[in-house]
Amino acid sequence: MKYRLLLFFCGLSLLLVTIWQQVFHLPAVLILYHMAVAVPLHVFCISMFALIYKWSQSRFFLVIKVGSWSLMVSFFYLLIFGSVHFWGDIITLKVLFTYLKHLRSFLHSMPFSYTELWTAIIAFISIHYILAFIFSKKIGAALIDQADAMSDHKKVIIALLIVLLLASPLLMKVKRIIHRGGEPLMVMLFDHMWGVTDNPLFSQRRIKVGFNDTELRKKYDTDTHAQPKKNVILIIVDALRADHLSAYGYRRKTSPFIDALIDSGRAAKVNRCYSTCSSTLCGVTSILLSRTWNECAVNGFNIIGLLHDQGYQTHALISGAHKEWYNMAKFYSDDCAYYDGKDSKKYYFKDDRVLLEGLDRIHAYSDTPSFFYFHLQSTHETGLLQDKYAVYKPFKKSITTQGMNGETAINEYDDKVLQADDIIRQLFDALDKKGYLKNSMIVITADHGQGLGEHGVSGHVDWLYDPQVSVPLIIYDDSISLYHNLSFARHIDIAPTIADRLVLPMPYSWMGVSLLHDSIALYSYHETGKNGLETGLVKYMIAYSPSHTDTVPSVLYKYIFTADKKHEELYELISDPGETNNLVSTQTEILQKLRSKVRSKRDEVFGND
Repeated sequence: MKYRLLLFFCGLSLLLVTIWQQVFHLPAVLILYHMAVAVPLHVFCISMFALIYKWSQSRFFLVIKVGSWSLMVSFFYLLIFGSVHFWGDIITLKVLFTYLKHLRSFLHSMPFSYTELWTAIIAFISIHYILAFIFSKKIGAALIDQADAMSDHKKVIIALLIVLLLASPLLMKVKRIIHRGGEPLMVMLFDHMWGVTDNPLFSQRRIKVGFNDTELRKKYDTDTHAQPKKNVILIIVDALRADHLSAYGYRRKTSPFIDALIDSGRAAKVNRCYSTCSSTLCGVTSILLSRTWNECAVNGFNIIGLLHDQGYQTHALISGAHKEWYNMAKFYSDDCAYYDGKDSKKYYFKDDRVLLEGLDRIHAYSDTPSFFYFHLQSTHETGLLQDKYAVYKPFKKSITTQGMNGETAINEYDDKVLQADDIIRQLFDALDKKGYLKNSMIVITADHGQGLGEHGVSGHVDWLYDPQVSVPLIIYDDSISLYHNLSFARHIDIAPTIADRLVLPMPYSWMGVSLLHDSIALYSYHETGKNGLETGLVKYMIAYSPSHTDTVPSVLYKYIFTADKKHEELYELISDPGETNNLVSTQTEILQKLRSKVRSKRDEVFGND
């Protein structure tokens, strides 16, 4: 067969992209889109290899060329599998280069042995060249056959090239459709070209929301006369779940500093707080905008913009790279001085010490009220764990042995929680030395939680069980008695609480309620998606019923459902905190009530115009 090497690579791409599509329940059309991109690439590269090999007959260059191409193909599919699994979206070239720039530190942050990881990488690279060498004679013969076939069809090839040139405007339109449809190679190389209905930044819905908020912000600025003076510090710890803090009753002393704050009477915890989703993109934006994800817009009226307009000096110090991460920083960075891990001169960009480095650059307090947003990465999978916090062992998994178990994962996570707690202590100390801690309110929370094997799930993004969405909420203030609701809260309640504490009216666009009041939301809406939050494939709703004492809930139902209602789960979390007893078949009255609530709120929940 003259084109057998070409058919092998095309067949490999078809097999791998089909598995990818099936595993992550993606639209089947992505297979067609991807093959429309992959086949021409394979044709071009293998054809060039054939022509060059027929001319040179060099076995060395044959092994290098074919081995390198097979390595690139394998690496691409490994990336799209891994990134969608761990992050819920395809990793972009911009994000990839950020990690490669810090490859040594990134590998050190992984929960596997550093030596084993390097061994695996070297083996992964070597095997492609070894196989190319072993089969080089057969590969060479296949390339010679293809080169001869191409010579026989030279006129046809030239004619096709002319047709392609003449049809280039049409090809650009086809390319745009494929790119907008989410073809993985296009997304990796050029980021998303979002469709009108699913763009998390610039869809028609969000453009309308942003425009309305811009007008609301102008009016708010004109009508507001309050002069708040209290400093505000918002600390968001990436992937920090509440039940692994000793402050929330965990068996290990993982949060000694936060414990001490609460014991001193200067801080209090909210007993139960839920994140808007299980991903950073919507978690952070929902906190800042006091909105569910489908109502978040780039130009939305958020807490940073509100305080900036009130004369605050506003700062965002990020461990990580929010400008690289699907341009998430665009939601808030225009209204503050922005510093993230890529600006660090000393540390890995996901090492939380970059926050202290950035804070060193900020001058001391000078009677102008200030707002700080700190984003920690300690508890995230890719956050760097410093050796001195590795208290609970073993915490490194093994690729080759039976070390990959629940205990190891929990030990590593608890070590990271211990580190996050100490980083927060160091931030308090640094802020105190600069004078910002005096007359301040501080909010400590998380953008989402983290699965550690519960329900067979590790990580976050695609799941809505309590390990992924139950987050801590600790408030530090000199007047804790003002906070009348320390029972139940949501992400969207944080910004209203800050505004209320500063005696500022809450913007009409915000959806949350202030925790200074004893009113508690009876229904709470949350969401996630299997292929990035822009798709909205999976949503869920929580219904909450407070007890007569208003200190703990008497009943708390969580209703998890897919948009097509083909999958439903119902749990009562007070009696079943592990979410092991699905009540869908028994609690029909509650289920019908929640279904009805979903229907009546369909526009709000699903974002339909």
